[in-house]
Amino acid sequence: KKKKNIAAEVIKSIQWSENLDQIFRDNYKNDPTLSWQFYGSSTGFMRQFPAAKWKAEPVDLYDCRLRSWYMEAATSPKDIIILLDSSGSMKGQRLDVAKKVVNTILDTLGTNDFVNVFTFGKTVEPAVKCFEETLVQVLISFYYY
Repeated sequence: KKKKNIAAEVIKSIQWSENLDQIFRDNYKNDPTLSWQFYGSSTGFMRQFPAAKWKAEPVDLYDCRLRSWYMEAATSPKDIIILLDSSGSMKGQRLDVAKKVVNTILDTLGTNDFVNVFTFGKTVEPAVKCFEETLVQVLISFYYY
């Protein structure tokens, strides 16, 4: 049932955004140097002008909400400290899953965000020693391994 509600919400958003087509055309008419216009929905779809034919194969899993341009526009700057359990219980698959979660969080951050990653077991340690006492501005992809 939840999926049907989500699908209905996406369809409603797509129908609402059809009004943007005329706005996109008018923008281009007023400024022919304008090459691309985009609208990213909070439901995950993206509308672009000029349009491109959608390909059914392979399945398109593009979600604009996971792109830096959307996240930076949709959120305010963040200061984040991530704590990763490095105790004896975090081995093998548990540690792999935890690292994947940290990387997924880091992938959502933009250039206006500041972050640091610490591990904890018996003691708290910075993931990167030279950033021990500071938050680091996110400038490029930052992966913890």
